[in-house]
Amino acid sequence: MKDWLEKHPQRVQLANQGDAVAQYEMGRHLFFKMGNQSGSASVSYDEKVEAVRWYRKAADQGYVDALFDLGNCYNLGDGVPKDCVEAYAYMSLLIDVHEYARSSRDNLARYLPEIVARGEHRAKELLKEYDAKWPSE
Repeated sequence: MKDWLEKHPQRVQLANQGDAVAQYEMGRHLFFKMGNQSGSASVSYDEKVEAVRWYRKAADQGYVDALFDLGNCYNLGDGVPKDCVEAYAYMSLLIDVHEYARSSRDNLARYLPEIVARGEHRAKELLKEYDAKWPSE
């Protein structure tokens, strides 16, 4: 990550200034250690927690890929406690705007049908939370 930070100081500055795309990139680079051939296997839990923090900053601004990756983090327990209800809820928010959200959500429902009702309820709660954060169009 340090190499990426040094090579992209303008992206780091934008992320720190609140740019959602740059925040998402920070999360991706932390999570996957871009430029490191070993991939996410060498990423520590603390680095994943920090990546989730950046994803959440971008998600709070409505950045779709950040919302999707947050859902995946909850599904896998990467950087957050594993929570399939939360994962289902995030995927439910995105089924019309992210190409993989519907299949991810449907897979969760197929293998864990008991989470569907709670996931739908949580999706409604999340939508209210994000509606308060996202600018109206």
